[in-house]
Amino acid sequence: MFRINIIDGDEEEETIDSQVSPVFDDQGQILNTEYFLSFLAHTDTLSLTTYFIQNLRPEEGTSR
Repeated sequence: MFRINIIDGDEEEETIDSQVSPVFDDQGQILNTEYFLSFLAHTDTLSLTTYFIQNLRPEEGTSR
């Protein structure tokens, strides 16, 4: 996953470590259509940061 920083009008990508975890239904079965995405976000006090999540095709990038 990447975070894009805009510094002096230029975009700079920063890699963010993330984890994808399964979601379970009421019977304890793994759902194949839902996942939890977890990552740490460091923000200043009372600030707001927006993250955009995008699904990449294999030819667009690699998993990290």
